[in-house]
Amino acid sequence: GVQPAGPDYGSYRGPQPARQRSSDLKLVRTPRGVDEVEQAKKVYQEALASLRSEVGDRHPDTLAAMHNLGLLLKSQMQFKPAFELFSEVVRTRSEDLGPEHSETIGAVTALAQLQQAAGDYEAAGKLLHECMEIARRSLGARHVETLSAIRNLGSLLHEAGDLEGAAT
Repeated sequence: GVQPAGPDYGSYRGPQPARQRSSDLKLVRTPRGVDEVEQAKKVYQEALASLRSEVGDRHPDTLAAMHNLGLLLKSQMQFKPAFELFSEVVRTRSEDLGPEHSETIGAVTALAQLQQAAGDYEAAGKLLHECMEIARRSLGARHVETLSAIRNLGSLLHEAGDLEGAAT
């Protein structure tokens, strides 16, 4: 099979967070109502600040916290701060793992889906097309990640009204 480019986060041996783990940052259920969303946002922001100071910006748990906070901000339609977080995750994963690693492809996909939610179909389409091509080249045309990338691109094209493009 294809070996991921660069180090594997599974073998990360850098500093470990003293109090927070990425599993601590997952919500048991989706927050409902303004108060719960604001409380979840505060928890994510505090966890991210703690992880940044304890283990640094490149630690896998810090990147997971950035991603989780970005998802929450996206759900609140706070696209600019979510974009900044997702972009930092993409940069770091690309630098540390390489552009063809599945973690990097997942980060790029999350960024593209944020742009799609914000209505920037052109930018989202470019990123999703890039993800599809990388997955096809590195994993093969029938790999589940490749098929997922094709589905994401087709969904975007359909949402953007490009039914001809979505059908191909």
